[in-house]
Amino acid sequence: MTIALLDPAFFLNDRSDAELRHDLDTIVQTCRACSLRLPPIPEYWKPLQALARPLEQAGSPHTKRAFGEIWRLSARSPLVPDATGGHYWQKGFKVLFNTHLFPENQPWHSRMATAILRALAA
Repeated sequence: MTIALLDPAFFLNDRSDAELRHDLDTIVQTCRACSLRLPPIPEYWKPLQALARPLEQAGSPHTKRAFGEIWRLSARSPLVPDATGGHYWQKGFKVLFNTHLFPENQPWHSRMATAILRALAA
């Protein structure tokens, strides 16, 4: 099983609906062609959906369908085990995911670290 995680910054880019739709379709096609799993890791997936919600709501019907397909791909993926007891170096995650682009109340560096640990434990 190959697990994929979506970078939360993907949902922050300011791009046209056509570009977003193309990017979402590419994610769906890649997941299908490469048998990638988008695990529904609660600490990561629910906040990711909340981050994407404004783009999904503002999108065209096709864009909304593409979002729906990504959410369904995750729902069909197996849940990965907890990664309790693991230790990781947070600095790299802070550099990548603790930027001014994310709202301050959204600690993406710790969410991504947890998601990656759980994916590695699968």
